[in-house]
Amino acid sequence: MHLKLVESDRQTYLPGLGNSLHNLGVDLGEAKRHSDATVILVEAIKIRQELVERDRRTYLPGLGDSLHILGFDLGETKSQSDAVVILEEAIKIRRELVERDRQTYLPGLGLSLHRLGYSLEKAGRVGDAVAIAKEAVAVRRELVERDRQTYLFDLGMSLHNLGYILGEAKRHSDAVVTYEEGVKISRELVERDRQTYLPGLGLSLYNLGYNIGEAGRFGDAVGITEEAVTIRRELAERNRQTYLPDLGDSLHNLAFDLGEVKRHSDAVVIYEEAIKIRRELVECNRQTYLPDLGNSLYRLGIDLGEAKRHSEAVVILEEALKIRWELVERDRQTYLPSLGISMSNLGYTLGELAKRHTDAVVIYEQAIKISRELVERDRQTYLLGLGDSLYNLGCNLENAARFDDAVVILEEAIKIRRELVERDHQTYLPRLGNSLHNLGCNLEKAGRFDDAVVMYEEAIKICRELIERDRETYLPDLGNSLHRLGYDLEKAGRFSYAVAITKEAVTVRRELAQKDPAKHLSQLTLSLDNLAVQLRLQNGSTQ
Repeated sequence: MHLKLVESDRQTYLPGLGNSLHNLGVDLGEAKRHSDATVILVEAIKIRQELVERDRRTYLPGLGDSLHILGFDLGETKSQSDAVVILEEAIKIRRELVERDRQTYLPGLGLSLHRLGYSLEKAGRVGDAVAIAKEAVAVRRELVERDRQTYLFDLGMSLHNLGYILGEAKRHSDAVVTYEEGVKISRELVERDRQTYLPGLGLSLYNLGYNIGEAGRFGDAVGITEEAVTIRRELAERNRQTYLPDLGDSLHNLAFDLGEVKRHSDAVVIYEEAIKIRRELVECNRQTYLPDLGNSLYRLGIDLGEAKRHSEAVVILEEALKIRWELVERDRQTYLPSLGISMSNLGYTLGELAKRHTDAVVIYEQAIKISRELVERDRQTYLLGLGDSLYNLGCNLENAARFDDAVVILEEAIKIRRELVERDHQTYLPRLGNSLHNLGCNLEKAGRFDDAVVMYEEAIKICRELIERDRETYLPDLGNSLHRLGYDLEKAGRFSYAVAITKEAVTVRRELAQKDPAKHLSQLTLSLDNLAVQLRLQNGSTQ
């Protein structure tokens, strides 16, 4: 009908057609038909741009509205870069309108800034998103000063959005401050209308707890996430279908935080509840919820290991591994890193905790195969993981008495860790020192004492540097490497050098034993025994 009227009198009826198309686009968006909405809104915008050319003062607000709605719908169709362009145009118009009439048009500017911040973050422009989200918060603070009843919810939403963006920018301490203000607002809104605003409070507490944890304050995170769990239990009682996934998420995060503060037995109980929920969700929708179930099983396995329940940990980690294999079949690009991590941790649990070194070797060999593929994809990101898996494989080969095989693997680990040290000396030097020491141990057990000496000498050089950085942490490593070097020098017939090195090992271990006799006295005794033997050998060779 509008089309016919426009054909008969464009001047009179074009505004009505523009309004109808705009409203249709809004309705389509609200019905979640965002792709259809974008088609209609593009047409509405063309008409409203023509009208603005005719009468800017009258029609500019309508054009800004249509651009904002189009930007929203583009974002909902994951076309974030396009959404950014459209929202920036809407904001330009709304800034002009605010200059004309701040009282009337400031809420619209705040709305567009809020949405632009969201789309910028989703488009990967996190730095730009922070600046825009901060401006949205500033606008909405002004609106709250004007009318708290009306605009407080909007300010809470913008604070939540800013907190999320700051978290994505790894500015977790700043995110905590922002979420704390958002939580305060959410509590006020819940006092006003519990039914409506309780979900928002649960979400804000959940995100606050997450960012407190990411800022390294896991003890504080526990209390906040426990409150989120309490709220989400209430919501799940109200509507299980809607809120059960959120309860599962909060339980998972609470368990993680408990694990980080060494409350592993408590973490196990919480993970078990999260897993029960996630199994139920997987029954409803395997495609969506299987990754979450895999994550919770993986973390439960780690905490079972830390709680000394090694056999149970192996069973759980094997189930997590099975799930992640299924996910890799679904999407290799996305899930292969998680599969590699699961294999490494299962290998660790089998080897270090359950002492099933032969089984651990098989798992680590698979993990290394995955790590090599990931390194081909992104060397910068995944080389560290490959080095760690090779090192752990070497340790398990040693424990399985396969010393020659361990030597080959540890030599590759050392090559990788030398590259990492070139990249970041401060961070990776301890790993290189450990690898050199362990290679020395395996060369020694393979009867290659002269080669072992070379490795221990380099490990000791690294230990001396690390002791300058942190004596308390690295002095035991120096004592161990000195002790082993002295032993290998003895076996290589270099008695005078062996005596000098073992005397230093005794000095180091005596210092350690004075601080902690229970831990270090037996090691001091071993070094003293070795020194006595070497002194006799030295005297005998001199005579």
